Amino acid sequence: MSLLPEDYRLAWRKRLARQRLEWASAVLIVICALVLGMGTWHKLSLISAKKTLLEKVRAGQRAFDENDLSLRTW
Repeated sequence: MSLLPEDYRLAWRKRLARQRLEWASAVLIVICALVLGMGTWHKLSLISAKKTLLEKVRAGQRAFDENDLSLRTW
C-alpha cells in the first residue's frame, strides 16, 4: 500500500508507460536506421562489384577485338 494519493499513483503509472513507449520508439528508430544503413552498404557493394565485372568484360572484349584484328591482317 502506498502513502501517495491515488491520482498521483495513476499519473506516475501513466508517465512510466509513456517513457517505456518513448524508449521503445527510440530503439525501433535506431534498429530501422541500422537496417537501412546495412541495406545501402550492401547495394553499394553490389554496384561496385558490377562495375568491376563490367570493366573486366570490356577489357576482355578489347583483347578479343585486338586479337581478331591481328588474325584478319594475316
